[in-house]
Amino acid sequence: QITRYLLDRAKSLGIRGAFGEAVTNHTISQHTTHKFGFRDCGLRLGLVPPGVVFKGMGEKISHRASLLVHFLFLQPPPDSLSIYAPAHHRDMIAALYKELGLAPEIKSAVPAEAEKAGSESVFKIKVVGSINFARIMIYHYGRHIGEELKIRVKELCLKKTEILNLFLNLSDPLTCVHTAQFEKMGFFFAGILPGGFADGDALILQYLNHVPIGYDAIQVKSALAGKLLAYVRKQDPNLK
Repeated sequence: QITRYLLDRAKSLGIRGAFGEAVTNHTISQHTTHKFGFRDCGLRLGLVPPGVVFKGMGEKISHRASLLVHFLFLQPPPDSLSIYAPAHHRDMIAALYKELGLAPEIKSAVPAEAEKAGSESVFKIKVVGSINFARIMIYHYGRHIGEELKIRVKELCLKKTEILNLFLNLSDPLTCVHTAQFEKMGFFFAGILPGGFADGDALILQYLNHVPIGYDAIQVKSALAGKLLAYVRKQDPNLK
């Protein structure tokens, strides 16, 4: 009842949508979020630290647990949408948008004017020390974004940050250009998040700093989530 009230209230305020996350050591919370209309769009590995006690389960988890990302449009989704997605993830990204009820125009060709990156990169890093997690959001790709990100990743890893999530703007044509070089650093596919940026949706990549993931123990409910789990596992450079 409380969840429905909050969603209805957000909808009345004109809020575009809401996102949530469900644990994957069981599917109970996934059933609940799906009941309210949320749809799967990402899998963030190892976000929950060991030692957490889940309500109703009693026992503490002994490993880092993963979260399934959901999204629900509270307003009618756009009639048309164009995004710039790396070609090698095109099919998976299209499948995630389809689950959300969208069929965006997916572009991979970068306009000539967009290739001229400015000299300064703009990005923000938020560290959550209590769970050894960092979120990196890139707002503008500068000429040296690859080298700059590599330095920051090294610093975070030396500080024993275990999980890094990288958010890239799917409205920025240069996301097509830079995703591959970020993946060479050890980042890999996690999913998408509509409205992840003020001016666009986010492509989420993730990085594991010596964190083992028990993929066989991850439980997901929907067919799309199963496809996403298999895709993320295949992309994980730590398994190669």
